[in-house]
Formats: sequence, structure tokens, C-alpha cells
Amino acid sequence: MKEDLHLEDADLVVGETVADIKDVPSSYDSALGSSRLHEFYDFNDMKNAGVGDVDARGALPSISFVEFNKALSLRDFETIQGEIEVIFAKLRAAAARPDYTRHIIFLIFIDLYRQFEGLSEEFYQNQAEKITSGLNFEELEPVIWDTIEEIRSSKGRRMYSQHVQDVIEIVQEEYHLALSLKEIAGRIHMNTMYLGQLFKKETNKSFSQYLHQYRIKQAQSFLVDTAMTISEIAERTGYTSAGYFYKSFKKICGISPKEFREEYQANFDPIE
Repeated sequence: MKEDLHLEDADLVVGETVADIKDVPSSYDSALGSSRLHEFYDFNDMKNAGVGDVDARGALPSISFVEFNKALSLRDFETIQGEIEVIFAKLRAAAARPDYTRHIIFLIFIDLYRQFEGLSEEFYQNQAEKITSGLNFEELEPVIWDTIEEIRSSKGRRMYSQHVQDVIEIVQEEYHLALSLKEIAGRIHMNTMYLGQLFKKETNKSFSQYLHQYRIKQAQSFLVDTAMTISEIAERTGYTSAGYFYKSFKKICGISPKEFREEYQANFDPIE
């Protein structure tokens, strides 16, 4: 039909076939919805032309964040980038509804924000606004890649209250020792429960989560940069036994310390 009308470079959008004239408005709405999806994803520029046949309502594909969250814990740039590209490809292939796509992209962004400290509150507000106001996928996708670049360049730095900053500095300096929130609260003359609530509010992590993640981060560096044994790394990062370290590492990263060393020792590119 497009050839007959000499519209080879145009999009031809049709609604549902109807037998009753009273159903024409519904068919028109269907065609309009399909047109909006084509505009949102710009299917003409996509290599997979078959994806262009879309339902006017858009789809709600099943998107799992399990592998993405593992990638965040691994902190390797290419691994994180690859998992994000997988999610983006699923959204495009399914022609997901624009509001659903915005929701998924916001979830990716908020996970990046919570996981890495190199993003300021101002940057968060600016990026969240871009997600809300983005007119199409072409405008939304760069929000995530710009966020990745911001993390890698560490241009921004989140500001914490003095008490929370004190806790963070103690963890970063003494992570190899037996630390507890109660003991740290005593040092800085704070109520333990209040300090825990304040820490969670500002960092989006409990003290225990932050401590474990920081220890695992240091362990990753030891695994790829040194010849230390697993037991030596466990002791160096504050774990009471190699077995407990192994379980904690695998729970957070999805792979064992040995597997991490084998996979990333030659090419580990931490995102921060």
C-alpha cells in the first residue's frame, strides 16, 4: 500500500478492522496508539524491522533486575553496561508502553544512585526530571549512560551530615576490624538507634549493608591486584572466617571469590 501511495519513507499505521461504523473511533484510537509507539521508539532507525508491528496499547514485558543488580555488585563497567543493554533491548523488542519504559529506566537510575556514592543530590534531581519529561526512547536512554559517565568521572559527591560522614570514615579506615554500629555510636556520642535510622535515611543502606558492601569492594581489589589467598583476603577485610567471607561474597556478587578472580583479574574495570 505504501508503494501505491508513493510513501516508501513514511510510516503507515492502521487501526483494527471494524464492520460497524460506530466502531471507527475505536479503530482510530488504536491506530493513533500505534503511531505514538512508533514515534516513541523510532522504529525506522532500528535494525530489526520486524519489531515495527506493534500493538497500539504497548506491551508490559517481564524485566528482571537480578543480573543487573549482580552486575552492580561486581562493579565492572562492561558487565554493568552489558546488563543495561539487555534491558533496553527487551524494552525495544516488546515495544513496551512509554510509561512502563520510563518506570524501568527510573528503576535502573535509582539502583545506580543507591549503589554508588559519586552522584550528588543535584544530579539526582536533574536526571529524574529528564526521565519524567523525556518524549521518546532516544531522550531517555542517554539519561542512564550520562549517569554511568558521572559515576566514572566522580564529578559529583553526595553530601552527608557530620555524624553519617563520621561513620563512613570509620568504616573506610577500619573495615578490617570488628565493627558494630553500637560501638561506633559510643565513639561519636550518639544514640545507636537514632544513628542507624539517620545512616539509613542518608545512604539508603543499613550500617550492616554498607559495611559488607565496602568490605566486598576492598576484597575485589585484593582479588584482582594481589596474589593473596582467599583466607588472607577474608582476614584482611574483617571476616571472621574464609567460609563466612565466601558466603557473603557470593551472596552479594552472585559468584565466588575464586570465580571473580578468574573472570576479572586480567581485565577488571571498576565503574568507580
